[in-house]
Amino acid sequence: MIKSFINAWRGLKTIVRGRSFIWALVAGIGTIAVTWLFKEFTLSERLIVIVFVALVLSLEAMNTAVEKLADIVKPAYSDRIKIVKDISAGAVLIAIIGAFITWLIIVWDVFNRWYLLNSL
Repeated sequence: MIKSFINAWRGLKTIVRGRSFIWALVAGIGTIAVTWLFKEFTLSERLIVIVFVALVLSLEAMNTAVEKLADIVKPAYSDRIKIVKDISAGAVLIAIIGAFITWLIIVWDVFNRWYLLNSL
């Protein structure tokens, strides 16, 4: 169990060095910070945002692993490898779109609650 944790930690350090992962991490931390700064967000809404950020970061890590493995399997350009990489990147995009729509719905709801309270 400890060896698995050490391997996972090593993998996390490897993906954090990647450029695309850093941008995803910065965006995720920024989104979480926004939800934490405004007291109007409920605990449930904050937790939903954290789960979606974790999902996007996890899929970004998997995408990085697929791309690195594909580069090892076929270093030269290959249309078939490109399709695999595109599908992997598409999975990340689906998660980002879902996270963004969910975040917009939460922000809209928070704004409506705040507006209703302050307009009375």
